This record gives sequence, structure tokens and C-alpha cells, in this order.
Amino acid sequence: MKRLTLLCLLLIGAAGPACAGTTVYGPHASNATQTNVAAPTGTTSTAGVMMGLTGAITPAHSGNVLLIVSGTLTNSTTGDGASLQIRYGTGAAPTNGAALTGTTVGNNIADNNPVTNKIPFSVQAVVTGLTVGTAYWVDVGVAAVTGGTASLATVSVSAVEL
Repeated sequence: MKRLTLLCLLLIGAAGPACAGTTVYGPHASNATQTNVAAPTGTTSTAGVMMGLTGAITPAHSGNVLLIVSGTLTNSTTGDGASLQIRYGTGAAPTNGAALTGTTVGNNIADNNPVTNKIPFSVQAVVTGLTVGTAYWVDVGVAAVTGGTASLATVSVSAVEL
């Protein structure tokens, strides 16, 4: 009988973490999206344009969302650089090359690399107060710092409701 009780306790303990992974941040089910983009067309604009990454999320519970965009950033001209910042909004998502739009969040990162290497990046931001049930797009604005063509590659956009 003691062995059976011990076995039951071990099985319950082993099942606990696996079951816990199905519910995130309290009593509601997780709400997350993932978008991968190989390489949107770059830009020569020093003012910046949208990349058209098509990331999206519709908050279902709290309206608080963690946005993460990662990939590689480069400029085609040695000594020139590139900058980017997360942007989000409602309505139609911006296309690649569209004028800057939406609300900026997180840091604006910039690289002025002396050679034309691809620089890994990861930018993130917690956005609070979004309207539950409203669809939001997630994108980045990219600019060439001093010239050349600024571009992204192997981009991943994640949005997770907290």
C-alpha cells in the first residue's frame, strides 16, 4: 500500500509541470502569435519606412502584451548603419516601404557598423491597456542611418498576451 501511495504521489508531481504549461498567467489560456519573415525589401530612406512584417495579435483577456522582434540588421554600404523600432496599431497592417505609422514602443536601436555585416538584434516591449477583442498589427520602422540600403533578414515577430 505504501508503494502504491508513493507511486501516485510521484505521478502527480510529474504531471504537475506538464499540466501547468497549458495555462499561462492565471486562469486564462495562453494567447500568443508568431510570424516569420525571410527578408523584407530594404530601404535607402534615412527617415524610415515600415517593413510590412504582418505580425498580429488580438488581446483576449488582459490587454497587456509582450512584443518581441528579432533577426539580423545590415546596411549595404561600409561605414553606414541602420536603425529600427517596434511599432503597432489597429486597422490595415502597413506594407513594406509604407510611410512610418503606428505607435512606437521600446528602444530605437541603431548600428553604424564599419563593415557590411549582418548584426543580430532583438527588441522587445510590454504594451499595456490594449482593447480586448481588437486586432493589432505589429511591425518595425527601419531607416538607413547615413546612406546605403538598410535591411533585415531572418525576422521573427512574437506577440504574447500577459
